[in-house]
Amino acid sequence: GNLCDSNYIEKSVEIANNNDNILGVICQHNPLNLNTNILKIVPGISTKSNLKDNFNQKYNNVLDKQFADIFVVGRAITNSKIPLETLKQIKNET
Repeated sequence: GNLCDSNYIEKSVEIANNNDNILGVICQHNPLNLNTNILKIVPGISTKSNLKDNFNQKYNNVLDKQFADIFVVGRAITNSKIPLETLKQIKNET
């Protein structure tokens, strides 16, 4: 489920736009009306071949989230037997 309805997202964007100490927002979609100087940070990035895991977590790949300024990559690397190669694979998918 998702607790973030459109009203929640609109209010979050308004707060981010009106506070100089907010440098970025965590998001899965490109927020409408977000000031361009605010970073868009997208978590849950994995390789194109590994978009689900045993925790029922669905991952994104970098090609689907091109609006992002920063990608957060976690389990795809920490659970990999060859983490450096996995990181290179994700980087090359951009």
